[in-house]
Amino acid sequence: MIFKNIRMNKKAIKDYKLFMLVGFIVLVDLVSLALWARISPFTFHVNQLAIFYSDNKMIAPEIERCRSDNSVIFEAIILGIKGLLMLLGCFLAWETRRVNVPALNDSKYIGMSVYSVVVTCLLGLPLVYILKDRVNEAHILGSLFIIFCTTLILCLVFVPKIVELLRNPQGTELRYRRGLVKSTLGRSESQQTSQHNDATNIFRREHLQRLEEENILLHRYLLQKTSILWELQEQLRQLGELEDDDTITSPSD
Repeated sequence: MIFKNIRMNKKAIKDYKLFMLVGFIVLVDLVSLALWARISPFTFHVNQLAIFYSDNKMIAPEIERCRSDNSVIFEAIILGIKGLLMLLGCFLAWETRRVNVPALNDSKYIGMSVYSVVVTCLLGLPLVYILKDRVNEAHILGSLFIIFCTTLILCLVFVPKIVELLRNPQGTELRYRRGLVKSTLGRSESQQTSQHNDATNIFRREHLQRLEEENILLHRYLLQKTSILWELQEQLRQLGELEDDDTITSPSD
């Protein structure tokens, strides 16, 4: 479990949970595509381009396309879902930017991946749209942008982990990023101070609690002794009255 604070918080994540998460994302895509095919299916269209002559021949080029009436809506839904996933990845990259373990710190590589996606989309989509009537060129450019972007993302995400695994297969060597050593030491000192203050406060609370318990016991003991004293005084008073009665009755005898 990747964590950003210095306190240990172990939480095991099983492989089946990761597979379930990926399966849920794939299921969302399948449901979106199924609704798209059900509500607004694609239809076949033929676009006639400008006629031109070559070698005394009239050539009428045609472009065959499949279109959907509500394709813009469903494309916006799918792109919105992918955009949310990208924002989630950026958030996780920002939250784990201070993780000192090189094999777990993906913030820099995730940022580079997001940057590559944005750049390729800004360059590829306008070119493909402009060259929509030139089918071969548009298909080549679109394929190149897609292959380049996906390959770059896979290399940025997985190649550093593979290199780290090959360099340190047992995971016994501790490495820290150079820019984070100073901040880590500062955080450790501040956390040691806070832990000392917490321990002092806990000791004071425990001491105060013991004093309160001792005070309650002494108060109960005082009440018991007071009741015994009242009983003894009552007995003395009764004995005094008996002696007075004896002195009064003795002269008559």
